[in-house]
Amino acid sequence: MAERRELRRRKLELQDRYGLTPREAQVALCLSEGLSYAEIAERLGVSYHTICSHVKSILHKTGAGSSRKLVAMVAKVHNA
Repeated sequence: MAERRELRRRKLELQDRYGLTPREAQVALCLSEGLSYAEIAERLGVSYHTICSHVKSILHKTGAGSSRKLVAMVAKVHNA
């Protein structure tokens, strides 16, 4: 229960801090878990190309520049 609450808090923080949609925040969290685009697509029940589009949008909104930098940004939210 506490784990779900923490996950929700992180998701909302990403949405508020970077203006991500709920789905984009979910994708960002999956990336931070180390999942591949294909694994994220399978988990969320969408296509690989949809995940690519989400990641492109996330990178634009956050200014991260790369998935690696994005994961570091998500980790900072987790540790906040």
